[in-house]
Amino acid sequence: MYARFASHFHRMGLAEGFRLMGADAPSPSEATYFNLQKTERETTFLYITVCDTSRADWRALLEKDAEKRMQAENLLGKVRSIALVYLMAEPGAAIDTAAVPETLLEPYEGQPVYSIFWRINMSNGKITVPSGQPAELFGLRALAKRAYEEANAPVEPFDAVSAAESLLTGKPPPTHPNIVPIKKPSPRKHSLLTRIRYLNFPMYPKYNHALCVYVIIAVNAIVLAAMYATGDPLNTYTAYRFGANFYPAVLYDGEWWRLVTAMFVHYGWMHFLANTMGLIIIGTRVERYFGRVAFLTVYFLSGILGSLFCIANAYLRDLMVVSAGASGAVYGLMGSVLVFTRLTRLEIETLSWRYMLIWLVIGVIMGFTMPNIGNAAHLGGFVGGAAMGFGMLTLLARRR
Repeated sequence: MYARFASHFHRMGLAEGFRLMGADAPSPSEATYFNLQKTERETTFLYITVCDTSRADWRALLEKDAEKRMQAENLLGKVRSIALVYLMAEPGAAIDTAAVPETLLEPYEGQPVYSIFWRINMSNGKITVPSGQPAELFGLRALAKRAYEEANAPVEPFDAVSAAESLLTGKPPPTHPNIVPIKKPSPRKHSLLTRIRYLNFPMYPKYNHALCVYVIIAVNAIVLAAMYATGDPLNTYTAYRFGANFYPAVLYDGEWWRLVTAMFVHYGWMHFLANTMGLIIIGTRVERYFGRVAFLTVYFLSGILGSLFCIANAYLRDLMVVSAGASGAVYGLMGSVLVFTRLTRLEIETLSWRYMLIWLVIGVIMGFTMPNIGNAAHLGGFVGGAAMGFGMLTLLARRR
């Protein structure tokens, strides 16, 4: 019975987004125990062990629990809490609890790393929860009940003779009069936002260092140093000579390259430091977690869109302004992080959509209350980054 239950639980777990971590046999249905893991929402990392108590080696299971707790503590920098769940499948008659070590029946601790021990009776599917432990955890009990019910569902007997005749004649085999065919439910179609929300996204960094971010900061610093060496960086003419954005030059002289070069020009060291802080806080995380191609795509396309918004704003209002800075690109990174963390309910090293929203509101308020701050570039970059973040999540959801 355990073999059928384990097979169904394993299959359903994979359909729910769990990943098989290991077993002591070639297949989970043949194993004494096997492990699944999954990150639920943005807070809890689930590590599930399905155990056959009739063949359990309690000493090995205790050692495994200690090992899993050590591994779990290393993950606390990425998630807020970790649940080590043990689903102990018992034979028809309940096992002697005296044979189970007391440490395996310890109560729910309520700490960032805690152990949960549920027992499911293989004769009736009843799940027993020890005193002091949670009665439900992200639908796991329902998953175990469904696996038990499917494992106990009647199986239609296979008629080899009828099957062979149907292959020769092309006619379907006759249905047994006592067997009522079961209609398979139509596959449930989830909305795009639901599929995005439950994407099994691996939240671990791809790179240890954000190389592209530091290269961009170095280029910005070199350009600023050259501006100081050849003139006053607070002067619009100096910024214009180094490639700042000016709508008559772009629209009438065809100098479209200014849409990109303006991202590397800054009005003094305070302007440079403000954008550098945003790059270090947000840009390094985007590059390390999502990759360099994704970072460069969001950064430059958001910056270009921010420059276009500046040109449109200056043209429509007939403003002879020379705009420069990487703030449009930084706000693009902010928009992509806000969309990702809001829709997936994950955090990127403490960065959440709430922090990004607060940062955006503060930036808009400063743009309206302080002089020489281009809200158009901020808005354009943010919209571009948010759109690209949503587009990337949509592609991932449809592929998976």
